[in-house]
Amino acid sequence: SDDKANEYFSDGISEELLNVLAKVTGLKVTARTSAFFFKDKQVPIAEIAKQLGVAYVVEGSVRKAGDKVRITAQLIKADDGFRVWSETFSRDLKDIFAVQDEIAGLIAKNLEIKMGMASSVVREVNPEAYSLLLQARFFAQRESSEGRKQSIAYYRQAIAKESDYALAWAEMARVYAMLGRFGGMPMREAMLETRAAAQKALILNPDEPYGLNALGWVQRLADWDWRGARKSFLQAVALAPDNPTTLSDAAVLLFNIGQTEEALTLARRGVVRDPLSARAHFSLGEILTNSDRDAEGVEVLSHAIKLAPESEAYQAVLGTVFSRQGRFAEAEASVEREPSEAYRLMARAVVATAHGVPAASSKARDELITQYGVRMAGWIAIVYAAQGDRDQAFVWLERAAQERDRMIPWVKEYFYLRSLYSDARWPEFLHKLGLADDQLK
Repeated sequence: SDDKANEYFSDGISEELLNVLAKVTGLKVTARTSAFFFKDKQVPIAEIAKQLGVAYVVEGSVRKAGDKVRITAQLIKADDGFRVWSETFSRDLKDIFAVQDEIAGLIAKNLEIKMGMASSVVREVNPEAYSLLLQARFFAQRESSEGRKQSIAYYRQAIAKESDYALAWAEMARVYAMLGRFGGMPMREAMLETRAAAQKALILNPDEPYGLNALGWVQRLADWDWRGARKSFLQAVALAPDNPTTLSDAAVLLFNIGQTEEALTLARRGVVRDPLSARAHFSLGEILTNSDRDAEGVEVLSHAIKLAPESEAYQAVLGTVFSRQGRFAEAEASVEREPSEAYRLMARAVVATAHGVPAASSKARDELITQYGVRMAGWIAIVYAAQGDRDQAFVWLERAAQERDRMIPWVKEYFYLRSLYSDARWPEFLHKLGLADDQLK
């Protein structure tokens, strides 16, 4: 739509249509992040199709006026630009789900693919609540702390309009989890909110994938209930097997508990489903580089950075991997491009140690401690472990555990903590976290 005030609405309708089409048997539908990569870009249809690995492209427009919505959609064959089908739909906003199902069915029919779903159940929705949900998603997709906080305000408004809106509760729960995970909110506070919203969503709809996903984050970050988290994340994958978010999140949890090959399978599926998603590539890259697959991991991390150069931690992680390969000039350049000062200091310390410059490593470490302290306890532990100071590494690991630091789930498999494996304190520490092998059976 040309109306930027309604941009959130056209974005939301586009995403909903993607979700409906993804349920059609026989269709491979590119996920939201990759499809939206081309938004507002003047890229030929053929080039879009090539980058996404698809044969057809759906494009169209959405116009909203009050409680009325007008959707124009057309199906284009990518190789020759032929318009296979086009149609315009004018409906009441409360019938929007039925319109989405109708469009998906017509597209499938024109591709001569039989719909692999039961006849659609028309779901009525409060128009105001739905509009607020779309606005919430619009801000959440910015993947910043400020954007997530703005999205929560809209989710709260949607729930105030429709208290049994399971999807709104579930999506809000995951946003709270991401605030805790990426430091936009104190972890304990974020997990309390995540738990409450996830439980509400699952009471309303036990099969809500985002509700199960959010519950998995609580079990992973707050409860250290690794088996419970595995069950929740994999249930979310079973309910949404092509959703790159559920795939990537489950992959990370599986890697955390030592199921590396299963983790790689899911992480790679996430990248295939969302080939232009920086987050999916970064999750895969972290798993690869912490499981002695640095060559492939560098390639994947580099691609994540190309897709989202301003994302926090990406450059820092890549810099540390470069240093392990002896590529110190590239390592230092990558670290200095890191937008987050905290991650930049951590990576400087690790890279300087690998390069044999202990004074520079100590300086960066001390700055990290002075400026961030317990907020980066897990990363400080990693720096000390990389420097060979086991005693201080364990001191900071204990602090990280007390704070429910977001690095704790990674300790069992994280590359730079391997120097602690032979220490008598290591198995005791893992056992306290519930991450000992016998506890995960």
